[in-house]
Amino acid sequence: RRYFFIMAISAMALASSYSWAGFPYDNLCEKDTVEGHDDDNLDDDVFMNYVGTWDAVLADGSGSVEVTVSEGDTSYKFCQQSLYWYGKGFNFPAIPFWQTEGEEWMTEEQEHLTTFYGWTSFGLVVLVCIWILRRAIPTLFYRANYEVCGKDQGIPFSSVVSISSYVPQVKSSIFPYPLLAVNTEDVDEELYEWKDPEKPYSYYDITRDASQVLKDHMMPEEEIQSLFSRIKHWSPPPLQGPRG
Repeated sequence: RRYFFIMAISAMALASSYSWAGFPYDNLCEKDTVEGHDDDNLDDDVFMNYVGTWDAVLADGSGSVEVTVSEGDTSYKFCQQSLYWYGKGFNFPAIPFWQTEGEEWMTEEQEHLTTFYGWTSFGLVVLVCIWILRRAIPTLFYRANYEVCGKDQGIPFSSVVSISSYVPQVKSSIFPYPLLAVNTEDVDEELYEWKDPEKPYSYYDITRDASQVLKDHMMPEEEIQSLFSRIKHWSPPPLQGPRG
């Protein structure tokens, strides 16, 4: 899940940078204004052939409109505005540098924005790749070489005199002993590190107080118990002495 979220953010930033670079998505680039006829320029020759008044038939054939083309009108030519595939392969990052000379379609403001956006997405992708490699390389090339040090003494943990375990506790300046943030019913008394000679451990069990308070607010018992840690203890079977 962690890898997917990071990679999804990177992919979104990368796709967005290409989307901004491709605006306005019409694959049309403005040509220089034609002020007159130029025998050395074939495009100008073609343009001059359209100077005049024409009847343009609508695409559905339902009628026509009158169109006038004058000298000095802006003319357009086809240009590929998608940097995903710009005739030379995939261009990365999506910056104005990849525009072919003479076929620039970006405005000045768009070039500033795509330059910032493109390099930002590039930096993000690089950082994500480094982050993934740092996490993947130890898993692929390094293996745990832990070796057991010591020898089993044959003494069960339950028979150790100084036995203790971690029990969630909350220190209080009012009570002489810590308050227990766990249900004490399933915890062996030998597992605590302290003992009140006058009161049982259940006296310090705040889960019972919470049950009384939250029940008044109509909270189910299952939800109340889920607010606290849970500890389970299973007493080991009694040790059997050596056979005679």
